[in-house]
Amino acid sequence: MIARRLAATVALVTVGLTVPVAPARAEDPEPFARSAATTYQVTLAARGCGSYAEVVANQVREDRGESPGRPGRDSPYKPGDPVDPLVEDQSGCEPLAGITFTFGGGREKKGAMSSVTAAGAPVTTLAETPLLDAVGRTGTGQLGGAVTVPLSETQMNLAGKRELWVQGGTPAAPVPNGFQFAVLRCAIDGRTGGNAQWIGYLPGTRHVFCFAYYVRNAAPTGTLAVKLRTTKAVGYAQRVPFTSNLSQSGSFQLTTDSSSASFVRLSGQTYRFRPVLPPGWRLADVSCSASRQVVDVGTGQADITLIGGENASCSYAVTPPAAPPGLTIRALSEGGGGTFGIVVASAATTSSSPSAGTGGTGGGSAPGLRVVSATPTGDGNAAVATGSDLGSLPAGQYRLTVNPPAAETDLWTVGAATCNGSPVTVQGRAVQVAVGSGVVTDCVLRLVRKQGSAGLRVITQGAVATAGFALLPLSTAEPGWSASATTTRAGDAAAASGDLPGSLPFGTYLVIPVAPLTTVDSAWRLTSLGCSPGTSGGPDTRALTIDVRAATPTVDCTATYEPVRAAELRINMQVEGSATAAAPIVVDVSCTDGSTGRLVLAAGDQSSADLPAPLIFTADTNCTVGLGEDTERPFNASLVNEAAAGNAPLALPATVAVRPPDADSSADPAAGDIRLAVTLGYTAMGGRGTDKAKPGVVDSFALLPVALIGAGLIGIGAAVLLVMVARRRLGLADDDDL
Repeated sequence: MIARRLAATVALVTVGLTVPVAPARAEDPEPFARSAATTYQVTLAARGCGSYAEVVANQVREDRGESPGRPGRDSPYKPGDPVDPLVEDQSGCEPLAGITFTFGGGREKKGAMSSVTAAGAPVTTLAETPLLDAVGRTGTGQLGGAVTVPLSETQMNLAGKRELWVQGGTPAAPVPNGFQFAVLRCAIDGRTGGNAQWIGYLPGTRHVFCFAYYVRNAAPTGTLAVKLRTTKAVGYAQRVPFTSNLSQSGSFQLTTDSSSASFVRLSGQTYRFRPVLPPGWRLADVSCSASRQVVDVGTGQADITLIGGENASCSYAVTPPAAPPGLTIRALSEGGGGTFGIVVASAATTSSSPSAGTGGTGGGSAPGLRVVSATPTGDGNAAVATGSDLGSLPAGQYRLTVNPPAAETDLWTVGAATCNGSPVTVQGRAVQVAVGSGVVTDCVLRLVRKQGSAGLRVITQGAVATAGFALLPLSTAEPGWSASATTTRAGDAAAASGDLPGSLPFGTYLVIPVAPLTTVDSAWRLTSLGCSPGTSGGPDTRALTIDVRAATPTVDCTATYEPVRAAELRINMQVEGSATAAAPIVVDVSCTDGSTGRLVLAAGDQSSADLPAPLIFTADTNCTVGLGEDTERPFNASLVNEAAAGNAPLALPATVAVRPPDADSSADPAAGDIRLAVTLGYTAMGGRGTDKAKPGVVDSFALLPVALIGAGLIGIGAAVLLVMVARRRLGLADDDDL
């Protein structure tokens, strides 16, 4: 009998040596339950690079990127790809500890760099932190210069609506001393070159990465402003592109309504820029204020070499195309292009304007009427109307009526009109102008086409939840928009709302689904994402692109989710007898998916305790239950799985398998749930009644065996440990014989 019981004790010790339990922390004696399935985390990592040539740019190289130097390598990521530490570690840059990040509930840009609004307390990178996978499981590696932060409930709710942002540094100090900013990319953002990125989670993920890159010992920065104005008012904002290495994309654009662009760039480098004037426009003047400059007043090309701390500037003056005497009509279109008929009628003419004809040029002319047409393309350039002679018009009042292309009559409006730079009143699609005898009357009509829209909807099957979307321009640097919806009935579509513009400019956009968060009540998976017109995808879809064009001005996208069957783990601890130590009794649970929990009974408390909340699991895992490190060892400690009939007690520490049910398995909502009962006996066995366990060798067995093993006497130490534990299991006192 003794031999059999000793063999059982050996098996118990073996389990204890091979299945480690997360030790209780002295600074955290309170009970808790943290489910990996409901915990969303962000790992923030910082990297220091020797030069900008080592830095990988984000997906979109912006005209006015916030990095003072140009990253030397293009992004390997595709739209919707999450930031991957394996990709990031190929940069050759070094981990940085002690670098701060700040979360916030929004984004703004008031100076040279973007920052978060409603900023929280900053967090700081450590020398290293465990490397986690997409669902938060701990692997075997470490990530240097990083820190992992679990999101608060408020932050989780913001992330679910695409309203959680993070920046490098703090709003007051965005860049660490001794470095220059290079790039920041986070989660599934990583598109633009600013120092603020949004945090979002792909369906099925609960952990994402942010990487901030800085260049050490980079040259100090200077500021260069480029300004543009016209020599006379024209009444519209003519676009003027500049070719330049100031911009990461190789160009930037200004408009003639006294616009400017400011760049913070590295000193010691020469920056070249030159305007590309539209047809008919002339360069009137260029002047620069800089310590080192070379300016060609003929072409407008300027070479500026900045020095640290300098505020340099270059100002351009351009002259618009000259207009002949009489009436000149120009048309500037926004949101598209086409051929527009323009009917010029004397205010004294009582006949109706011709109806729109083919191409929008009107149906002909009548006495007192003159018809011209203009074909703006929507590229920011004004097109001169041609047709009837308007130079010989008699002085007087004239009504200009615009006829849009025949198939788009209801889509166009006259947004504004000016003559010789002064505004004139718009009435519907008509304006009234005064024409003088032998003088120039140069009028510009701003034609605005109705733009598109994107409808975003959410469907949740089986229950209700909140899900969101991110809608981003595919090839430009705007941060995009967010929308979210809370379903009110399972299976019914709910329209998402947020900061989406009511009129969406034509272009190509990226639609990214933001899945419902996993809670103690529900977990979700994406089943489909589809857009009409457009494409669709299944559960693995990260993003879709949509084209909002004149031919397809309205695009509707729907994301559908279904619930994931989850399992619950509940634990109850029962104490029999009283421990002698004046310390709480602690039972810890640690699961391979990262879930953890703790049950605590105060010293002398002989009642029971439950895990504060059930642990939630959406995937298979194993959980180990054991005593806290500082808890007095009882005479016996066992665990019973009450959810499975006939299970024999297991000695602590014990490992149980958690297997959530499949979607098509039993309809029982409790299928897969586990209830564990832990019993700790502090009363000796063998007829000792209610005597308290006396501390002796067995109660302090960690001392002698550990000392022997540490001295190299592994065999003797292990044997002593086995005998001591066997005595406890048999209920023998220190002075009893085995």
